[in-house]
Amino acid sequence: MIRINIQNNQSLQVQLNELNHKLKLNPTECEIHITSYKSIKLDFQSRTPFGNLLLPYFFLTRRVLPKISLIKEISFIKKYRIHSFTEILGRMYYAGLEVLEFKEIDDNYQIFCCRTNEPNLKKYYNEGILIKIDRIGLKGKQFGLFKLRTMHPYSEFIQSLILEKYGLSSSGKIHNDIRLTRYGKFFRRYYIDELPQLINFMKGDLKLVGIRPVGKTYFENLPTELKVLRSELKPGCIPPYVAEGLKPSAKNATESEMRYAEKYKKNPIITDFTYFWKSVFSILFKSIRSQ
Repeated sequence: MIRINIQNNQSLQVQLNELNHKLKLNPTECEIHITSYKSIKLDFQSRTPFGNLLLPYFFLTRRVLPKISLIKEISFIKKYRIHSFTEILGRMYYAGLEVLEFKEIDDNYQIFCCRTNEPNLKKYYNEGILIKIDRIGLKGKQFGLFKLRTMHPYSEFIQSLILEKYGLSSSGKIHNDIRLTRYGKFFRRYYIDELPQLINFMKGDLKLVGIRPVGKTYFENLPTELKVLRSELKPGCIPPYVAEGLKPSAKNATESEMRYAEKYKKNPIITDFTYFWKSVFSILFKSIRSQ
């Protein structure tokens, strides 16, 4: 087994690609140690005069500015970049490495991995606040769903890893999903992250009301009956459980979609009209929130 220390800085992806090359020449498992964001922040506080007061500056220069497309390549901004643990895991998969196990020890990350593929050398374009993610639509075709970012960059590459490790909660989403940012939880609760779906509505990918658009991993784990149902219907911006005033859960979402599909097949126009106004009422007066 190879043991290696990797620096949590602007050259992280280069270091991971180099590790991929080493493992290609010497196929074996690898133990990686990476300094955590928390550890770097504590070091900044202890070594910088008025470090506690300058924490907003630390966060701005290390985590915010390096992700803004127009300025992130400026050398002064680029050199200070620090990556979250979730982003590190995602970047490893982007570099052709598979994570076998991970944990945090003394404010540092310990990750066991192996090489599975060649590194992806294409530039990653999904770091901004407005993102596009793959979803399954009508007739099983994939389309790019627009959303405001609620997860750390590169999170889409570790969905299977996080799902296997943490499992699903009662709401049908990953339990204690470490990919979510703090502001992302607020965005999701009040549906703010879904506002850009109006772009998909205008493009014809979505209706205003309909079954939830889901990712490939989720779709492949559905029973055959639900796969067929989803392939026959165009997904919508507002899921049926909202119109029915139900709390978000995997069971409620699935059952409400079945009821919606049955009604929609009989009378699509009246069904969508009714479900839309019921959804408006549920959000405004029943305080139905996402999770």
